[in-house]
Order: sequence, then structure tokens, then C-alpha cells
Amino acid sequence: MKTSFRRLPPCVETTHALTRVDFQAGCGIQATGDGKSVKQVIVYNPEVESYTFGPEHPFRLDRGRLFLDKARKHGLLADGQLLDAPPAGDNALLSFHSPEYVAALRKADEGDPGAQFLDFGLGPMDNPVFPGLYRLSTLFAGTALTACDLVCEGGADTAFVPVGGFHHARRGRAGGFCYVSDLGIAMEQLLWRGLRLLYVDIDAHHGDGVQDAFYDNRQVLKISFHETGRELFPFSGFESELGSRLGEGYNVNVPLDPLADDEVFLFLFKKIFPPLAARFDPDVTIAQIGVDMHNTDPLTHLRLTNNGYAEAVRIIVQWSKKLIAFGGGGYNPDNIAKGYALAWALMNGRDPFTDGAGATLGGTFVGSSELDGLGSLLDMPLRISGPEKETAAQEAYRVHEYIRRNVFHRLGI
Repeated sequence: MKTSFRRLPPCVETTHALTRVDFQAGCGIQATGDGKSVKQVIVYNPEVESYTFGPEHPFRLDRGRLFLDKARKHGLLADGQLLDAPPAGDNALLSFHSPEYVAALRKADEGDPGAQFLDFGLGPMDNPVFPGLYRLSTLFAGTALTACDLVCEGGADTAFVPVGGFHHARRGRAGGFCYVSDLGIAMEQLLWRGLRLLYVDIDAHHGDGVQDAFYDNRQVLKISFHETGRELFPFSGFESELGSRLGEGYNVNVPLDPLADDEVFLFLFKKIFPPLAARFDPDVTIAQIGVDMHNTDPLTHLRLTNNGYAEAVRIIVQWSKKLIAFGGGGYNPDNIAKGYALAWALMNGRDPFTDGAGATLGGTFVGSSELDGLGSLLDMPLRISGPEKETAAQEAYRVHEYIRRNVFHRLGI
């Protein structure tokens, strides 16, 4: 059955000079037909599917559709949970990005032959220039701001943005398939509201753009689990990158050896994330939940299955008062569809590891007879053994000990 969108008013579209009042989104979640608010929502503008980074580019803009088709197949979409979002205006982009960079995005959209695109990271294979680029950027920003408003003011506990999580974009430069920082725009919005934020990133690539933007900010505790920068773009995210000035100790990097499997990853995740989340006690958790840690991802080298991924998402959900999750990376279509569907199931209280007799979905109890078993979304277990497992485990012990000594102590854990 086709799920229809509920369209929100264009609350993030602004046309005059940026002020703090302009920046407030101010729309709010709409109620379902029975007058009850939906507590878990997906924010997705299907217009993104009309664009492409190019036929050979690894980042698929139909990833949201892959996820939604899988979620429907498994009965994971209730009425009122799928929301469309309006595009953002210039002011939203300027809340994070420099005026020069926003102007460059416009010129890229218009095909200006005289523009110095390379100065802004635009034009190489990673970040191609094409008609509609600026419009697409406003769609990314609009979904992020709408998700913020829903969680902060409208009664939603969780918002999931499946096409988002562009953690390599910087204030004045594109990078790593990321043109605008929807994460940075969302975080600036939430910080303006006076909220304490926990940013957790389980994408295989280190979120260098988010780290650099908030490196000295202690209102944002940043925790990134990723493949080591010794082996993978963006070649950063070492455990010694701890933040600066007032933000020292509030930037936590957990690099993984390329041979790490579910067991190694979850050892680090369970040792590090829960105590930091408990100590920091954030108002809102921002999660970038890319699926490219998977052992079949063509761009990375880790050995995880979606069992380890799902367990990490389960823990993130458990420790979040309010959650805004962004889909992030992932370059295997099957991994995208299954991984995001598992994450969405967990956000709705479904446990794919037990797949019990029923679940509460969107405020309505649904019996198991009405749902396919979620076990079919989980991978077969994969355990690495021998010298390569020992290498990954020893590196994990070393990283954990470093964080315990240099972060936990500083934060009073």
C-alpha cells in the first residue's frame, strides 16, 4: 500500500536578512487523524530523487526510496509517520556556511563558467557541478530544519532523515560527496535554542566537517566511531583529536582497525558511548548512522555485519531523550535498504533480535501476524579469527585505554 506524505508549511523558507528570529523554524508536528501526535517520524522530500551526482558516482540519491520500499514490505510505516519538508532559504544555509560558499553554490547551479569552483571543493569527481545543485542543497537543509522543529516543538520524540548526514561539508567548502552540512545547520538551530547536544557518528568515514565546526564547543559532545584515518578518507579522526579551548575533551574519536568485526566494534561502542551519554546528559541526540561499516561496502574495509550496526543503533535509541537521526553514507544498495529499515524499526520499539509477539508502531499496537519477521533483515553472523582478529582487538584495547585516561578522567567519569 502506498504511504502518502503529510506536507508541512514552508516554515524554514526565508527571503530577508538573517536574524535570530528568522532562524527559528516555528512549524510543528501535525496530529494524526485520531488527534494523537506521532512520536516517530521520517522526514523525506521525494524531489531529491530527481537529481543525480552522475551515473558513475557512488552516492545514490534514491537511497530514501530504497529504505521506504523495504520499510513498507516489513510493515514499518504507520499513518502519519512520513513527512515531506519544504526547501530552506538562503538564511538557513548562511546559518552555517559562509556567504562566499553559498554564492559559489548558486554559481555552480547556474553553470557560471567564470566561477572558481575548485576553491570551494566543487567540481572534482567527489563533488560534481550540475544544474539543480543549489536547489538540492536547500532540500537537504530543509529536511534537517524540519526534523529539528518536529523534535523540539511538535511532540515527536524521534525524527529520521534518510537522505542526509553530510558530515564532510565545511563552513566554506564541499568535501566527500557533501555540499551542505545539514548536520551543522541542524546543530546551529538547536544550539540557538539553548540545548545541549550529543553528536554520535557511526559512519565508516570520520565526520571531519562536524568535528572542525564545533571543535571548541563544549555544548556539543561529539563521538565518532569510524575506520582509522591511516587507511580511509578523510584521513583524520585520530583518538588524540580531543577538541580545543573550552571544548577540550568534548571531541571523542574512536578509530577502528580495518579488520574490526561486530565484536570489536561493539566492545568499543559499549565501553565508550553509554558512560559518555550518561555523564553529558544531552537534551537532544544527533546521530549520523551511515551503513558503510558493512563488510560488503565497496568503499571501506571494515568487517561488520548489520547485526553490529543494529545493536549500536539500539543503544543510541535507548540513551536518547530526543533523537534526530540522519542516514549518512553507504554504497551497497541492499545494505542501505536493510540497514535503514532496521534502524527505523528500532526507533519504533521493534527489536529485530527477538522479533516478539507484537510492537507499538506510531502509537498503535500491531500484532506479529500483521508484520513480516524482522529477522530477514539481519545478516548472517560473521566472526573474524586468527592473527587479524588479534590485531584489531589489540588496537581496540589501546584506543579504549587512551580514551579512558584522556577523556573519561577529564569529564569526571
